[in-house]
Amino acid sequence: MQIESTSSSSAATSNVHFGSSSRTMTSSEASKTEGQLNYIYREVVKLQKALESIEDSFSLRTDEDDNLVMSKTKAGKIADLFKDAADALNNLFDEKKVISSSNSDLEDFISEIRSDLESAVSEGFDSTNSTLQTDYGITFDFGVSARRIIDFTALDQNELIRRLTTDGGAVDELFYGNKNRDNDGLLEKMLKVLQTSESDLKDILGTSGVFVDTKA
Repeated sequence: MQIESTSSSSAATSNVHFGSSSRTMTSSEASKTEGQLNYIYREVVKLQKALESIEDSFSLRTDEDDNLVMSKTKAGKIADLFKDAADALNNLFDEKKVISSSNSDLEDFISEIRSDLESAVSEGFDSTNSTLQTDYGITFDFGVSARRIIDFTALDQNELIRRLTTDGGAVDELFYGNKNRDNDGLLEKMLKVLQTSESDLKDILGTSGVFVDTKA
């Protein structure tokens, strides 16, 4: 898709192209569409950066009891990064923040990103249930009545920290998969989706002057 703007003395219009389909929109509609795309791009990048930072920071050691454990400082950092990832994921699935009644192609594009992320999470858990829960503070809820996809509360963060500092093996397997079976974990599956989505969004937005504040 590309956004091309033209103007006249009467009313400004824009030609919005999604693949083979195109139609003329008012400048206001085109601005709304581009604004939505900018928002999606920003949240995709924030989610990707948070997951990549977890990947960079995640390193477990083996103690004398053969448990995979992490220092409390590092575990706290992981919990903070996962909270950032949860916030970005919730924003991408928030119908109040990501909506475009004037452009069905944009809605389809957003739906595809959401569907791909949900599939990645389901594959990471190896389950098709709408609610995917762990014993260490991480729960995904894709049910229609869910308020947020991840409700990562302070108690949840503390539970993740506790698990990482006592026996992080289960967290490691969820995030990075079973190395003996050479399969990707949750974070790796999500990152593959996000890399594709970011590339598609860059192609769509072109030189529209997107500003991505990954620290916002």
